[in-house]
Amino acid sequence: MKKQLEILKLGTASRAFGASAQLVSVRDGIARTYDGTTSASIPLDMADCQFMITPVLSAVSCMEEPKIEVTDKALIISAEGRRVRVPTVLTDMPEELPRNGDYIDIPTSALDALAHVGAFCGVNPQRPFTVCVNITDGFAYGTNGYIGGRYPVGDKSLSLTIETKTLAPLLKLDAASIRHNGTVIEIVTEDGGTVTAKLSAIKYPDLARVFSAYDYASQVEIKDETKAALRTAGSLFLEDETGSVFFGNGTLSTSLNLDLAQYSGEIQDDIGEGAFSYSRISRVITLADRGFLEYGEPCFFSKGDLSMMAIGLRKQN
Repeated sequence: MKKQLEILKLGTASRAFGASAQLVSVRDGIARTYDGTTSASIPLDMADCQFMITPVLSAVSCMEEPKIEVTDKALIISAEGRRVRVPTVLTDMPEELPRNGDYIDIPTSALDALAHVGAFCGVNPQRPFTVCVNITDGFAYGTNGYIGGRYPVGDKSLSLTIETKTLAPLLKLDAASIRHNGTVIEIVTEDGGTVTAKLSAIKYPDLARVFSAYDYASQVEIKDETKAALRTAGSLFLEDETGSVFFGNGTLSTSLNLDLAQYSGEIQDDIGEGAFSYSRISRVITLADRGFLEYGEPCFFSKGDLSMMAIGLRKQN
């Protein structure tokens, strides 16, 4: 029961319908939820009823093998001498997402690819592409406008864009199959649940052009001493992470003028040179195994199949 309720919970994250977004409707042995962005359904051995999911999930999570009795006005949840009463609800259930149109199957590995690049997305709704991930031409992409990631999907015909807040709960599912119709993405779970979520219609930037400059030949192994120096420099910026870091001549520092730098430390001398906002470069180098820096240009990094880029600061005259 708990696992089924957790899948249904995925359809209650938005507040598009206010309190009704928390509503579970059970009809003919199928339970469903819908919050305006995501809908979820799964077989549930329970009589027809409607209830708010949070109190029921809380009660079930605290009990071993609970029994649920549906009465005219409430659910009675009991186990091990404990009993919880949750009122049923008469509010009309919102309509589900439309599922019309021809569906295209998606490899389940696409979720893994989207998870890899989602770490590079931003949180600025004024730049909508930064809060989305995109699949096109056989790769998944994510960026906040300053850093980005690319991961192979394999299916060059697949094209879709989805908001990261919509994607995040889908990554928790054990997907048996995935498909989309250009408007929604639908996941069928291993235990028979179905989760459907809206795709984004925004125009995504052409990141493939940026990554076309990727040059593996120039990359070198990023050594632990470089990562350690970067972490030390970042600790001086406290929580705002707005400071800049400078790489060059076997040194990492917080100022081009080493005499004025709050921190400087030795690093490898074969990684190139560049200047970056700490908040941008740290997210990339922390993940990277290999990379190379060029001043004022997009700099590229890799870790296995994951390709990454970061845009540096221009050189000061």
